[in-house]
Amino acid sequence: MEYSKPNYLIKSYNDLSGEYWLKAFFNLVESTFGGICFFLSFYFVHILNFNIVNAGIIMSIYGVGTTIGAITSGKLADILSPEKIAKYSLFVQSMAFMAIIFSKSMLALSTTMFLLGISAYGFITANNTSVMNLVKSDERLKLKSVNIFYASSNFGIGLAAAIVMMAGKKYFHEIFVLAALSLLASSIFYRQHNKLKPVCSLNQSNPQTKQSRKDKLTLYSVLTCLFMVGIIISQRSTTYTIYLHQLFPHLGLAGAAAIFALNPLLIVFFQAPLVNQLHNLNKILMTGVGALLMGTGSIILAFANYFYLAILSCVIYTAGEMIFFSMAQVSCYNKSPDKKKGFGLGLFRSTYAASIIVGPTIGSQMYQHMGGQSIWYLSGILGIVSLLLCTYVNSAKT
Repeated sequence: MEYSKPNYLIKSYNDLSGEYWLKAFFNLVESTFGGICFFLSFYFVHILNFNIVNAGIIMSIYGVGTTIGAITSGKLADILSPEKIAKYSLFVQSMAFMAIIFSKSMLALSTTMFLLGISAYGFITANNTSVMNLVKSDERLKLKSVNIFYASSNFGIGLAAAIVMMAGKKYFHEIFVLAALSLLASSIFYRQHNKLKPVCSLNQSNPQTKQSRKDKLTLYSVLTCLFMVGIIISQRSTTYTIYLHQLFPHLGLAGAAAIFALNPLLIVFFQAPLVNQLHNLNKILMTGVGALLMGTGSIILAFANYFYLAILSCVIYTAGEMIFFSMAQVSCYNKSPDKKKGFGLGLFRSTYAASIIVGPTIGSQMYQHMGGQSIWYLSGILGIVSLLLCTYVNSAKT
């Protein structure tokens, strides 16, 4: 029987129990209000009258917090339980949003944003670990769970943009209150839900197996690819819209925004159907292929003299992004020792967070001194290097 497109999309999420959907809902809530952080630089500059340099420093401190939060929560999730870390992270994030309202000085905002970064990536890491522990050795369900989380995250970020646009700059404090109350309610519900069921702990049910040299090589190679891909992705929040506006000035900001919005829309609707078709393929090689597609999509931008080429670039880039992150995250989880699965996902998240800190600096310097096209050439090179590294690791005998 042939499936229609809506049925095919639904079929892509079959076999996921209510537990997965509930944790995906928590992920959606956190992504929606955590996505407000993308607009806080505007709040610091236009509402609190900070200069751009100080606003950038505060956001960099937030980035440091995400790096620390990811690795710390992953480690604690292995010692305690990912469910405990997730609920406490939601609570801290709730308090941090409330604290922003009363933070006016550079020191107060830096401290608050640091805590916000720790708690945001603390929750993401712990919640992902909790879900992947549920599926244990079922590779197909692992990919499905990762797919639904990435789709819900992108949908949440889109909702965050909609909330900010509808509320306007006059209502930032109301947005912070809404975020604080929603995250607090999520923390309480998360806590109550996990009281009603046994805590899922991979460590209690599976014997520890020693990590082989090949597994360790694979893990750190995937993390290296992730860092390079993170540099590519970071241009989306810095130089990408500037470059598009420079290419197509007659379309105004709306043209750049339309292409920017295409990325999360494609992920929400096609992440699961695309990746599920690839679940039987070699995950390490597909990680490299995903990175290559992201690099290829970026290179096309260097030659995008027509708007349709910019759209094609976005489609190819997004296809690579969907493949890369699903395959890379599952690979990091699989190649981590049994009692360090949370730590493995923590490394995954902290590596990505670190690349997001470094990437904008590299991109902005290249844009200013070498021109916008140089960034997309670099992105293409990083994609090729990632594929070569994955190919080498997959064939290594160690």
